[in-house]
Amino acid sequence: MEKDNYILIEKYLNGELNEEEVKDFKSRLKEDATFSEEYTLQKSMNIFLEKDRNQPELESKLQSIGKDFFVEEKNEEEDKVIPINRNKNRNRWLMGLIATVAIAAILVMFNPFQSQDLYQQYASHQPISLTEKSTGNNTATKAETAFNQKDYAVAFENLTIYFQENPQDPKVQLALGISALEIGKTEEAISIFEVIDWGNSALKNYGTWYLALSYLKKKDFEKAKIYLNQVPESEKVLFEKAQSLLKDLK
Repeated sequence: MEKDNYILIEKYLNGELNEEEVKDFKSRLKEDATFSEEYTLQKSMNIFLEKDRNQPELESKLQSIGKDFFVEEKNEEEDKVIPINRNKNRNRWLMGLIATVAIAAILVMFNPFQSQDLYQQYASHQPISLTEKSTGNNTATKAETAFNQKDYAVAFENLTIYFQENPQDPKVQLALGISALEIGKTEEAISIFEVIDWGNSALKNYGTWYLALSYLKKKDFEKAKIYLNQVPESEKVLFEKAQSLLKDLK
């Protein structure tokens, strides 16, 4: 893989590209098959490095594969096992190749992180602003700060209190649902998003979008697809995300 491609892909995976760069990146993925393969491998490797719960199984498989690639012979005089290939650098290269192929194959066959990775890829939450219309409200300040710093546990606690005082504010309601989703209160989040989805506020379509993300996180892909297909084309940004996610789920 070329160094420039590696850096570019890493920036994309880390969300460091701007909107125009992301657009160019996705176009290149469609047009350049080699670049697309490099992206898939690098993305898989990143997932593997971040998630180590299958490490023992992986190590066992790598050891098994390694035995098939290296043959040993017996030196009767010294009674030692000597590798046929004495080129250490080549051995290291082969082991690296074996590990890469094995990891890629295992991730393709047993990829338990696909839905979680997709959720992380698409769950990009816009910051909220509550203090402008709640000057002097300490709960609002804490909720806003925590949410925008992605401290969703603290945000959920303070948004719950603040929402009781502002039950008609769909922005607060949406932020509360997002916080619940991020801290694992998925069913509670779904209930909140359903209310938004059924309503007529300006954030109605965001309720639909976040219902899709909620079911994606639950690995209920069929329900996720149902809500993704309900995101209207008039909501351009969400519609494009929904269509992209639908493709990734196929």
